[in-house]
Amino acid sequence: MPSTLLFHRGAKTVEAPSVADLTAPVADGSVLWIGLGPGETEGLVPLARRLGLPDEAVHDLLSPGRRMRLWRHGPDTALTGHLLVPREDGTSFARLSLLLFGDVLLTLWDDDHADPRPFLTDAADSPLLSRYGAAALLHTLLENTAAGYHEMALDIDERIDDVEELLFERDRPRSTLVQQRSYELRKRLTLLRRAMLPIQRALVGLSSSSAPAAVRDMERHYREVTLQLDATSDLMEALREMLASLLSADLNLQQKQLNVTMKKLTGWAAVIAVPTAVTSWYGMNVALPGQFALWGAYLANAVLVVSALLVYVSFRRRDWL
Repeated sequence: MPSTLLFHRGAKTVEAPSVADLTAPVADGSVLWIGLGPGETEGLVPLARRLGLPDEAVHDLLSPGRRMRLWRHGPDTALTGHLLVPREDGTSFARLSLLLFGDVLLTLWDDDHADPRPFLTDAADSPLLSRYGAAALLHTLLENTAAGYHEMALDIDERIDDVEELLFERDRPRSTLVQQRSYELRKRLTLLRRAMLPIQRALVGLSSSSAPAAVRDMERHYREVTLQLDATSDLMEALREMLASLLSADLNLQQKQLNVTMKKLTGWAAVIAVPTAVTSWYGMNVALPGQFALWGAYLANAVLVVSALLVYVSFRRRDWL
């Protein structure tokens, strides 16, 4: 069953009206909020007609692919839009659709994470409600959504710090884990930007002459939301640069590790080459001193071992092994 809240002169009424009692227009000085959760959209069209909401705006409300738009309906203007509200896990979003027409704010949500009732109920304490009506409720929605975006960006910032600590750990496979988490964080940043961009563009349109009068009157307050979104965008740009630097540092560490490995392999190859050189010398078809005597075998083995040890010690001193 749809949820309703009636605010009269800035104060929430004790008894919210039932859907059957809703009629248009709303009493002077009152603001009506109607919320429809998952599976409650079937009665939206007849309810909207009873309240005098424009059919075009209602159709736009049911189209999740649409962005925030303004509809002219006679002398009045209807505002429709879709907000992506961050879920508690900070990795995905829930959709919240809204329709503002006169003193009526209608919202739809497809997930309980996008339920606006907790902060709309607290909106009765705001002095903006009695002055600007339903536009103040819209401001509350946008303000809380912007705050959620900023919290999500801060969470990504903390996760980047965790990846930075992981970058210089000696455990393996460190590099694979760093790349995996960096990719996940970059994906979250991309999703966050996709969610924020339509709202930033819509806030610019809210100050236009075609926007509802109450919305235009709240331009200063909407500008505060815009500034908060701009601050979040700046933070996201800094986080994107941090992730790029993180991946670059990881690649440099991989290259350094590869160089160290190749240096050690080359050093061991040189050590192994010493016995090969000695045995090759004695393998020539030329008579050598002690070639067929016992002391010659001792001499060859001593030269082999001493030469290999000298090369090994020399490489160790140069940190080649």
